[in-house]
Amino acid sequence: MDGKGANARLAGPAGLAVDSAVNVYFVETISHVLREMAPDGTVSTLRGGGPNHFGLVDGTGTAARFANPYGLAIDSGGNLYVADTGNNAIRKVTPTSMVTTLVGSGPTNAGYVDGSGSAARFHY
Repeated sequence: MDGKGANARLAGPAGLAVDSAVNVYFVETISHVLREMAPDGTVSTLRGGGPNHFGLVDGTGTAARFANPYGLAIDSGGNLYVADTGNNAIRKVTPTSMVTTLVGSGPTNAGYVDGSGSAARFHY
């Protein structure tokens, strides 16, 4: 649940990234979402559909779907990179909320294959 300080509720937080404005980003593996904590302690859900809405769906905001996201990194342009373990994929989230799948192609395509785009295979 979004909120400030102790009023926010978290479910399986993992991975942390901090931007230049000191916003803290993290994923929740149980809720399948990407969240942000502002410098004042306010927690907001940015991307993902919540605990009952998961999958491999590219899109903007809460229309995008993740499945057990775990790792997170940020680049100098403010793009976030999510290790979407349930989807065996690496996803990119732009500062304008667009989520795209960079490599990997879903939960039924796990494996260990070098390649680019959807030809690459990961297992978690």
